Amino acid sequence: MHAIADPQRELFYVNFCDEVGQHDGQRFRAPVTPYVRSGYLLQVVTSSSSGGIGDAGDDIGEQIRILRSEVRAPFRDKQREPAPLHL
Repeated sequence: MHAIADPQRELFYVNFCDEVGQHDGQRFRAPVTPYVRSGYLLQVVTSSSSGGIGDAGDDIGEQIRILRSEVRAPFRDKQREPAPLHL
């Protein structure tokens, strides 16, 4: 998990690529808090997680909801091709 900042627009982005572990709510909060305290907005959280601990995922989701951020969850099929969007 890592955060990327856009200082010019005072936005930051978080990429999460691992399975959600027991303490990942705290792990998510660690890079997010300094940016929020500095006045940055969390624009997008991109998650490529394959699952994990439900309570920790709920904690991360609640943090994202409170910050009113967008979530993107790209998906690849078994042939590693991007899955089509069904709207």
